[in-house]
Amino acid sequence: MEEKSYGVIFGSNKLDNCKGVFYAVKTDIDEENITFHEGEDGKIVLNCTMKDEEGNIVAKIENSNVNVGKNYDLKEGNPVTVKNKNGEVWLDFEELGSNHFKLNGRFYIFGHKIVATDETLYYDKAEIGKNEFNGNHGFLKINADSFSIGF
Repeated sequence: MEEKSYGVIFGSNKLDNCKGVFYAVKTDIDEENITFHEGEDGKIVLNCTMKDEEGNIVAKIENSNVNVGKNYDLKEGNPVTVKNKNGEVWLDFEELGSNHFKLNGRFYIFGHKIVATDETLYYDKAEIGKNEFNGNHGFLKINADSFSIGF
């Protein structure tokens, strides 16, 4: 089976030729992933666990089925949106076409805060801005002290 490539809009950044992974690695056994692939129906299947800065679950997504934490609300459909009780968006996942989607949200990974919006992408307090990347494998990689996009 041929591995598909995806077009991903992550915040204000556009990435082409992504192979379906966003991952963070702290140690050899401590990693967190957001993965995506094409389902049998041709739609994109998303898997991830989103946590807030205290480590509480915001949303757990398994095969695109979303369960939210007690302080969050879910709007299903396209886009899938998760908001906190104050109305702040924590996840906005939208299929834009075949093998093409947009992912915005707030991610806390190993103490690093990533905020992806249509206007920008922040990693901790650094603004990544608007960029276009041609990735060979994944779209985002976080190590304990580094950040890579479009690799």
